[in-house]
Amino acid sequence: MTLDYVIRRVGIFLLVVWAAASINFFIPKLAPGQDPIVGALLAATQDGGVAGDAMVEIAKEYRARYGLDKPLWEQYVIYLGAMAQLDFGVSFVSFSSVNEIILDRLPWTIGLLGTSTLIGFIAGSILGALIGWPYSPRFLQGFIVPSFLFSAVPPYL
Repeated sequence: MTLDYVIRRVGIFLLVVWAAASINFFIPKLAPGQDPIVGALLAATQDGGVAGDAMVEIAKEYRARYGLDKPLWEQYVIYLGAMAQLDFGVSFVSFSSVNEIILDRLPWTIGLLGTSTLIGFIAGSILGALIGWPYSPRFLQGFIVPSFLFSAVPPYL
């Protein structure tokens, strides 16, 4: 493995991360509908948490706090800088730190990943051994073509 190969792969990785982060930033901005701040405040109003008259002032305060009052290009630069520092901000829904939410759910995610990997490894090993066994039933030969098709699908899908 040469240094050129590593540099090229790191460059592709950074390009893909930048593209995904950009899509993640711009898609919600392009979506029609109402402002997420107003939506969260309307939900709080229905629960009796915010008076209807004060909602305009509170929405203005939240826009300033989240930086939504700035131009789109400036929001984008701030977003990319925060992403580079792994600072994902505050959730519009629960008003808690996104990093805390991720850390709270991470053990369950890792547990699910480990369990599914273990089940896939065991099932694949047993099925592969049965298909490769010369005295295996004929119907198991039908698993060969789907196995090749599924092996072509990237693991992240």
